[in-house]
Amino acid sequence: MNKFVVFTVVTGKEILYDYLLKQNIKLKEENIDYLLFTNNLNVRSDFFDVIYIDSDLNDKDLSRDIKINTHKYLDKYDLSLYIDGNVLIKNKLSKIFENNKNEFEAYYLKGNSIDEGEYIIKHKFSTKDIVKKRLDIYKNDGFDIANSKRIYGKILMRKNNKTLENFNKQWYSEYQYVNRDQLAIPYLISKLNIDINIWGFWIQNEHFKNYFQVMKINGNVHRHSRS
Repeated sequence: MNKFVVFTVVTGKEILYDYLLKQNIKLKEENIDYLLFTNNLNVRSDFFDVIYIDSDLNDKDLSRDIKINTHKYLDKYDLSLYIDGNVLIKNKLSKIFENNKNEFEAYYLKGNSIDEGEYIIKHKFSTKDIVKKRLDIYKNDGFDIANSKRIYGKILMRKNNKTLENFNKQWYSEYQYVNRDQLAIPYLISKLNIDINIWGFWIQNEHFKNYFQVMKINGNVHRHSRS
């Protein structure tokens, strides 16, 4: 088995998967495994190996459980790269893995943790009171929420070690408070002293443009208005 893995998660019992991206099979590399986790027996892929997960969790929580808790689902790998189901791979990914030197690698969004909290409230993922309480806890723990970076959650690289296992467990716990996984990432990276490398601002970055493209579910290019 390979030590590197690219994985994605697609959950839902309805017929949602006409949009499942057709990744370019020519970009697959022998030294990388490609996995798609799902709770829908109808999902098929000629790019990813499909892994069916039978769970009592609702679709969103299951998706986040798999995305976040790599120590549970990908424990045999040294390094994982998560991509959202609407992220198109544009190039071979072996260089990203081979150049990895950090425990956590990602792109960033414009704004800080306060902006992320406002996004959560605006889009009704959680309430103002709950978001404020979480941010107050972060701030009281010594985290500078005003000068933090928002981490782009659609593409994440993580090593598999005890530090990241602890990170994952706390991350999933924080997700359950606000029903969105991006708020707690910078706080936990700081709190646990995670060794992080930022590839740059997501969509205006040559690194991003070389490897990825974010698509709408109808296959068109996604225009990310909130970044």
